[in-house]
Amino acid sequence: MKNNSLILTAIIVFAHISCLSAQNFFPLNLGNKYQYKVDASYSGPGGTQHWTYYGKFSMNQDSIINGKRFTKLDFDHTTFLEPPYHLNDIFFNYDSTEQKLFVKIQDDDTIRLAAEFNLPADSSIISYISGTARKFISDGIIVDTLFGIPVQVFQMRHDSVNSIYRDDYTFRFAENFGLLYYFFYRDRGSSSGSSSHNLISAIIDSSVYNPLTLEITSLSPLVNRPIDAFPFVMNGSYQASIYSTVDSFYVDIINMRADTLVFDRRFEFLGGNVNISIYSSQLQVGDILKVRATATDETIFNNIVHYPDSGYALIHVLPSTVDVSNPEQLYTYSLKQNYPNPFNPSTTISYQIPEISFVTIKVYDVLGNEVATLVNKENPIGSYEVEFNASSLSSGIYFYRLQAGNFVETKKMVLLR
Repeated sequence: MKNNSLILTAIIVFAHISCLSAQNFFPLNLGNKYQYKVDASYSGPGGTQHWTYYGKFSMNQDSIINGKRFTKLDFDHTTFLEPPYHLNDIFFNYDSTEQKLFVKIQDDDTIRLAAEFNLPADSSIISYISGTARKFISDGIIVDTLFGIPVQVFQMRHDSVNSIYRDDYTFRFAENFGLLYYFFYRDRGSSSGSSSHNLISAIIDSSVYNPLTLEITSLSPLVNRPIDAFPFVMNGSYQASIYSTVDSFYVDIINMRADTLVFDRRFEFLGGNVNISIYSSQLQVGDILKVRATATDETIFNNIVHYPDSGYALIHVLPSTVDVSNPEQLYTYSLKQNYPNPFNPSTTISYQIPEISFVTIKVYDVLGNEVATLVNKENPIGSYEVEFNASSLSSGIYFYRLQAGNFVETKKMVLLR
């Protein structure tokens, strides 16, 4: 029994050592990408400012230096580490055996220690992770949850205070993920500033964590238009995980006349609207406008989405249907008051629809009984009139109801004999 216990203990110890040797607190495979939420502040003679933006970095280049593989990180518009070295000039190497992270500055052959992940709590090292030699204190390893996954997290911090300035750094690394959190604070007496970077999304070894999405949710009107209803305003909307990362939203319109390309134009959305400045003089009845909206973002996913998802929506250029001073008035659902009203025995009901719709117009008495069906068919875009003859009905109040697509409207009329 004692020998069995010793064997079991040896197995547990060996498994623990194997687990530690497999740890990787800074994955450096090419293609790994990280998205951070950056909260920054500044206070000084010019006042106090606070701002938030979303920074990212990716691993796109590696080199063999002194027989070891180093990976270069490409950063965007965010100061992750402090001068004197520019971040895009730093190469990183991870030694999984020693659980150490090393850095090499471009044009400098010296390899320097950046972090030691098996360092016990309250132990210190001299680290070059911030570009220059600084003393960091280990907070050891704790277990935390990241993207719903239990992970081991290592943290180290640098606090320096003297009579002139103060610099504080905190780095937090997650096993199999890498840099999870970075905080920097600098106080120079007359001014101070800080920035904190929190990992919110990642692509690591082809695995995606918390994907940031982008979707175009609507684009209208996408219906056939009379030639006298140009130009017009198009509306569009999108949904994004982070709206501030959306860097373009536009619509492309291609005009085809038979099999001939007449023009291909791009219009930018501003505040969800875009003026489609295509004039009737540029069109002919029978032209087909091919329409497609596109939105892009600047996240690590480089989302590019379209509406429709594939192909194009089509707008057919129709003959003029009405003579109005403002053609855009045609481009709404509308049910007009009947004329004349009161009437005897006939009256005219006018309505208009902005898209091809199945239209029904029915008449009801005051008890809700249907007494007539005036329209029950599909109509193209346009303005219409229908006559209601009530010669077989008695005097009184009646209601007429228009339903076209999701649009419903009811009005009252009076038959007076």
